Amino acid sequence: MRWIASLIALACLTGPVWAEAAKADAGAAKDKKEAKKEKVFSPAFDDAPLADLLEWLTREAGLEYDLTKAAQKLSKSGLEKIRVIGKDLTAREIMDQALAQLGLSWAEKVPGQIKIMTAAEYAKEVVLELYDVRDLLVEVHDFAGPESDWIKKGENGESVKIGKGERSEGGHSFREPEVGEAERPKKPIEDPEKLKQLLRDGSGGDDAWGEGTSMDLINGILYVKAPWKIQHKVRKLLNQFHQFK
Repeated sequence: MRWIASLIALACLTGPVWAEAAKADAGAAKDKKEAKKEKVFSPAFDDAPLADLLEWLTREAGLEYDLTKAAQKLSKSGLEKIRVIGKDLTAREIMDQALAQLGLSWAEKVPGQIKIMTAAEYAKEVVLELYDVRDLLVEVHDFAGPESDWIKKGENGESVKIGKGERSEGGHSFREPEVGEAERPKKPIEDPEKLKQLLRDGSGGDDAWGEGTSMDLINGILYVKAPWKIQHKVRKLLNQFHQFK
């Protein structure tokens, strides 16, 4: 009886500890989820130089930016005035609004590093980008186990599958899966050629992928030679594929 009392006492003591630990884990998970949300801002730039807005984004959002020579000329080296007033806007949304007023676009080659260019450069300047797609190409295999049914003995001693609500005294029956039964069709994103075709079709098709552009897949690395406009669409599609793999 003493050991039973000891166990009860131990449970009473450790119960709150487990509860607190579970609560802490839940809190940490929530904080991690919140951290993934992109930070938002409330800009108030009315007839302000572009350079002022970019410096503010550098300070508040940690973005680093670089303007091409053509973009510097079009924006008068950052002196051209813009107007961006809003609430709960992400840094990228602010960039979109400000640059569109000057006929400029931007691309993010590395997270946090922004390249600002003219709309013509964004649509036509061909660059080479590398994307790691090895995880997309890995097949996820399904392994079917044997099927089982409750059985009972029939009148002649044979095994009979029981009906709903009946009791069984005979145990289980098992059926091994047939050869090939466990196989599933390969997803398009797991096939290198189909993956490339999905990316081409989803980023403009033959009309966009003209002369000077290319897409090669070597050892799980995707080599995309295309304008920034297409690169943006390819990156967006790959993010979706990774999300729903």
